[in-house]
Amino acid sequence: MQEYQLGSDDPDISGDYDWVVHNYDAGDWSGSGTAAAYKDGQLFMWNLGHCSCYGPTDDGPQVVDAASIDWSSLHSLAELDNDVRVKVEELLSAKALQQSAKRKKARE
Repeated sequence: MQEYQLGSDDPDISGDYDWVVHNYDAGDWSGSGTAAAYKDGQLFMWNLGHCSCYGPTDDGPQVVDAASIDWSSLHSLAELDNDVRVKVEELLSAKALQQSAKRKKARE
């Protein structure tokens, strides 16, 4: 799994993802941030805000089909912060270009 840490702390998102992007800052008893991960055409998104009662990923992710994302409204899906959103757009664009090149090569 490729990990992109944009914040000062690691929320410890584990799983069999292709990549994960997170922007997380932990305090003494709380934390804040957002994260996104990708696997098999699905985008997993977390709001990492929490208090001392639970951890940053305890609420579980919101899952959407990456191909159906309306980028103009992605921010509202899981309230991804702008830094995470920009990196996710970059990674999904690169993935789409790779898939397009594979399809083109298969047709030749």
